[in-house]
Amino acid sequence: MRVRRERCTAVLALSRMSPQPVVVDRAGRRHAPVLAYWDDLIDQWLGTTDMPLFIRKSALRFEMHRQPAGREIIFVDNSPAHWCMSCALDGTQPTLDEVRTELQRGKLPVVYAIRNTMKKIARPSTSRGTQSQMSATNLNERGYKVCHIQPVGMNTAAAVESIALDDLARYTRRLLNTAAHFPWPPQESPGGQSSQMMFFHLELPSAGEEMGL
Repeated sequence: MRVRRERCTAVLALSRMSPQPVVVDRAGRRHAPVLAYWDDLIDQWLGTTDMPLFIRKSALRFEMHRQPAGREIIFVDNSPAHWCMSCALDGTQPTLDEVRTELQRGKLPVVYAIRNTMKKIARPSTSRGTQSQMSATNLNERGYKVCHIQPVGMNTAAAVESIALDDLARYTRRLLNTAAHFPWPPQESPGGQSSQMMFFHLELPSAGEEMGL
């Protein structure tokens, strides 16, 4: 595996998304139809009021709240992003109804695992999927974690009910945006996750196959 360190403002897409290796370049141009499909899918998700919004906040993960307009908000860890990225790497293009079904069946995870403390939460998530149950390939089992090129956590002490729905939707988009995900070996640090981070640009003839996906 050849690696080259360079400063990037867009994510490297590693996959079998197309017959050729797929890379998102510095200008943010996306060459993979599957990434454009996932963009549209997330747009549909955010615009559909019976689909929950996911907010990554570890201290509250597995809690369910409702925004004043009635939209369900679920606090999660990185598991939904893991599912989305794994699906995209496999070239999967689910419909919104299929995503909803996977969520209801617990195949789209909201947390890595349900801890004993989570069972005592007053308002637990109605979606109870964990990473070990998810329908997509578990990248952790292949030796990778899912990273983001922009911060995705909600670092505010404000009650979620007081945050504008559009802002909550933006948090959800950042978390689920497959064009802003990249895989990384847990034993190595990517040096922080931000739009100006330094990370390795993998130059592989077939990145998905190299990862064993």
